[in-house]
Formats: sequence, structure tokens, C-alpha cells
Amino acid sequence: MNYNNNNNKNIDLKKFNSMEIITKKQLNELEKQNKDDMSTCQRCHKLRNYGIVDKEMRAGWSKNNKLLQPLHFVNLLSEIKTGPKCVVLTLVDVFDFHGSILPHLKDIIGTNPLHIAVNKVDLLPLDYSVDRVKQWVLQEAKQQCGLDRLRLSDIHLISAKTGEGIGPLLDATRGHAKQRHGDIYVVGAANVGKSSLLNRLAKFDGGQSWGGGQVKKKLKKKKQLALSSDGSSPPPFVMKKGITTSSFPGTTLDFIKMNVGSNVNLIDTPGLILQHQLTSILEPKELKAVIPLKRVDHVTLRVMEGKSVFLGGLARVEFISGRPFFMTFFMNHDVTVHPSPEQGDEADEFVKKHSGSILTPPFDSERCLGEMKAHDFEVEGDGWIQAGCDIVISGLGWFSITGVGNCNVRVIAPEGVMVVQRDPLMP
Repeated sequence: MNYNNNNNKNIDLKKFNSMEIITKKQLNELEKQNKDDMSTCQRCHKLRNYGIVDKEMRAGWSKNNKLLQPLHFVNLLSEIKTGPKCVVLTLVDVFDFHGSILPHLKDIIGTNPLHIAVNKVDLLPLDYSVDRVKQWVLQEAKQQCGLDRLRLSDIHLISAKTGEGIGPLLDATRGHAKQRHGDIYVVGAANVGKSSLLNRLAKFDGGQSWGGGQVKKKLKKKKQLALSSDGSSPPPFVMKKGITTSSFPGTTLDFIKMNVGSNVNLIDTPGLILQHQLTSILEPKELKAVIPLKRVDHVTLRVMEGKSVFLGGLARVEFISGRPFFMTFFMNHDVTVHPSPEQGDEADEFVKKHSGSILTPPFDSERCLGEMKAHDFEVEGDGWIQAGCDIVISGLGWFSITGVGNCNVRVIAPEGVMVVQRDPLMP
């Protein structure tokens, strides 16, 4: 079953010199050249134009279609370990690092070298430290996945949405693949932005050319596009519609190959459905409310013993014991962060009464997320300058805890959703 047909004709770049300018008119002509070769299935059409998909056509939800089952996506990746030499690029979501890094990544890549692209850094606070985040990712990746060979230079902070960091990432991975006479396989969990990355590289998103790590922006007056100046060709096709992207996990269903110059192909693979992410059980409207699309404004609350903080009707945090601490919540602005005195059974009743009204998402008072599970954590404060730890609710976000002394915190979330304690990402 082929849902994405991206067998576009190659653009003849030989007629352009390395620093010649492609005008907007020429770019449109190149797009038209490929338009007739792009067919769109009903599933992709609905995703692109309406942001919806039938449940039976949603990866991880379909009960009958084997091609939409999580195991099928896992089996597709087996050729990376057993096939020809390659370079593996894994994308992780900085907003959900522990929930989006593949737990069996070491087994997937085999002996092939690995680069980690930490996507969506545009969502972090403006004052985040690049060095701190890279060091933190390196440490957590080694601890979580046993990636002992990983180096700091293998960590790349990027934004597929804005283009930040894409040029250096392409330089590093393409150069590495060229040395190995192989291709670049892009792997990752569903919804980390792999297809958005390919769309960016294909000049579909933003109309920019990536070469030699340099981003040649459009010239405002003449709306022109400059080619790479280092002798390497930009991606050899322009996609009129691009690869289908959406907020639904599992949008890409098969391998998608794209030439990135220097005789190297970049191969997008289907995102693996990780059932421990909250997003795997959410409805379309809830997904849009939970997944951030712009920089997150964190919310800090002073929480006392016996108090709770509701995160919409999706989860809640109960401060069981300890001196008052500050809790800073990093979540999409559409998720209600609501402090309350209720805990235990009273909190359960509060959710039933106000879910869909005061507490959103969900947006339907009758919506049931299934059984809820409590996760207890003991936190040791590290003073008022630096957070003692983060607690992550996979697929929803995280909150940091800052204060002096020890405290006990309970997080209640849908059963099966990963809730973990980690070293703080932000100071």
C-alpha cells in the first residue's frame, strides 16, 4: 500500500552555475514540472486539507489493517541493522525527550554511527543555554539507551519549523555518510518532526537552499533563491505538496527517499508508535491543544502541602508532604493549569464535574481516558536558584520543582503513560 508517491523528476541543476540565482518564476516552473507526478491518497488528502483521519486509518488505532499496526513499523527498520553501511539520524522532541527517544535505539542502529537531532528547540524559553541542553541530551541518551559511543559533536539542536540548525546538521550527516559510501536513515518516534525536516530540506517549507551549512535566504526585493556556493547541489527536486505532516502519530507509513547531494540519499522512515506517550490516546481536538506549535510560556506556582495542580482533565500533581516548593510547568498554553485544594477522591470528583469546562482538554465532559495511575516521587530540593528535578508526563510536557529540603509529590495520569523523574533541563 503506497500512501505517499514522491517519485518526482530530478531538476536539471547543471544549467545553473554554483552561485547563479533562481528567480521566483523559475522556481514555480520547477514546481509545475513535478506537479503531475504527485498523487495523493484519500488518507493524505484528509490529513493535509482537514486535519482529520478515520480511526481505522490511524496508525496504532486500526484493528484490522496490519500496515497500520506498531509492529509493522518496527519490522520495517530491521534493514538498517542488517543492510548496507549507513549513518543513522534519530530525531527526538526536546519537549518530550524521554517519551520520544526510541528505547531500543541501540539495537536498531547496530554498528552504524548515530547522530541525534533534538527538534523543536524553538519551543524552549528564549534564554535556554545551547551548551547545557546538548550536555544534558548527551548524558540522558547514554543513560537511557546505553549509547556509549555517542559524542557531544553528534548532538544537534534544530527546529524543522524555523530551519534553525538544519544546515550544520546536513553538513555533518551528509559528510559522514559520504565517508561511509552510504545513505542517511532518519528514525524516531511518531510526531517528532521527521517529515517536516524532509520538507524543509526539499525547499518545500520556506523556500530555502541548504548547502555547506549556509542558509541562503530569499532576497526580499526580487524574491530570489541562491544555490549552494560550496559545489554541493541542493536537493534535486521541489515538491509542490511535500510530504504529508499532521499532529497524528504515524502519519508516514513507508520509506521516503530524498537525494541531498554528494550521492547521498536521506531516507525518512515511519515514526514508531510509542504507547507510553499521552498523545497515542488523544482525540484530534485534544492533540491540537496538547502539542505546542509556538514558544511555550511557562507557569510557576507556589504549592503547599495538601494542595494539587490540575493539568486540564488529563493529569494532576498532588503535593503530599514537605515545605512549600515552586513548581514551574512547561506545557502548551491550551492546557489549563489549575491549582486546587482537592486531593484523592475529592480530586477525582472535581475532574468528573469540571472536565471539559474549567479543566481542558478534554473538551467533552463525558470523555474518559481510562484508568488512572498514581506515581510517587521523593524530591530533594537544590535551593531556590536551581531546580531539584523535572517530572515528565510523556506527551504532555514537564514541570520542574524548586525549593529547599525534601518533599513528596504524586502524579496521577492515564495508565500506560510514562511519568518519570529526571535531572532538570532548565536551570
